[in-house]
Amino acid sequence: MKTVFTDTSAWYALINAQDAHHAKARRFLESYTGTLLTSNYVAVETTNLIRYRLGTKQALGFLDVLKKTTLVELAFLTPQQHERSVELFAQYAEAGFSFTDCSSLLVIHDHRLELAFCFDADFSRLGVACVP
Repeated sequence: MKTVFTDTSAWYALINAQDAHHAKARRFLESYTGTLLTSNYVAVETTNLIRYRLGTKQALGFLDVLKKTTLVELAFLTPQQHERSVELFAQYAEAGFSFTDCSSLLVIHDHRLELAFCFDADFSRLGVACVP
């Protein structure tokens, strides 16, 4: 594996030792040798989730890891990608997909990725294979 897209569900599982997927996420990360690609939209979603569930200190710690690690590449959506994400959201919203999931699908396709590090069944429903 070279690059996998990393979703909020994986970030949260890594950070929260009480998460049901924590051990599985840690094992995957310990054995993974490629790059974790995530988007600025996922970073915002993850930061807010961590802040509200675990606290500001942990949320700031997550942002610090994103900034300092060489394992993670942060993709910033362009205005054109944002607009395309809005279109995808309009297309998939009735099916229950979030705006962030739609923007993630776009990033996955634009980077020609085949896998996502996630525990979110919505990715499978969108046709993206999840690891671990």
